[in-house]
Amino acid sequence: MLEIELKLVLTNSFDAAIFLKKKLLEELETQRHILHSTYFDTPQASLQQHKMAFRIRQAAGFFTQTIKKSVVDSTCTLQKNFEWNAALSQLSPDLSKIIDQNLRRELAILLKNTVLLPLFVTNFSRQTWFYTSDCGTCVEIAFDQGFILCGELRTEICEIELELKRGTNEHVLYDLAKQLSKGINVSSDVSSKAKRGYALAHTLKLIQ
Repeated sequence: MLEIELKLVLTNSFDAAIFLKKKLLEELETQRHILHSTYFDTPQASLQQHKMAFRIRQAAGFFTQTIKKSVVDSTCTLQKNFEWNAALSQLSPDLSKIIDQNLRRELAILLKNTVLLPLFVTNFSRQTWFYTSDCGTCVEIAFDQGFILCGELRTEICEIELELKRGTNEHVLYDLAKQLSKGINVSSDVSSKAKRGYALAHTLKLIQ
């Protein structure tokens, strides 16, 4: 599955409060979740070197294993990733849950003679809305607020993610971002939570 999303970073809690009062959002149904994710890689950062991220997310008592592989597009401000998900019973990587045979073979090569270790975690609250444009494109609007934690280091999460859920019209993401960012200080950012977490892990020399 190809994930396509646009991320906006909020500069402070004041702007976050303004964002949450946007009229467009008040007209949509919303849900709130608390999400805890642990990211794994080898001591050599084999997955990161191949533009992959491996996490297990816990939410509402359930565990989901997710593997993402970045699609490189230097001309685009969107994040594009192939994504594979599988339900787990515990916080422990399970490669047998991977259905995609090509992905299983790739991981088998990357993880040969090494181990997956937990490197960093993300803990944040997520509030979501679903918006459907006039052309029928459906977008999930997510507001995330919390922290990325690695050892004694941490960095703040305060961001909006706009993800295509139905349809392929990427212009809808830009139009929606323009509406939602009006009157507040935001910046477009292509740095994923995984990329920011890896930066902390490298700072602590947890990976080579």
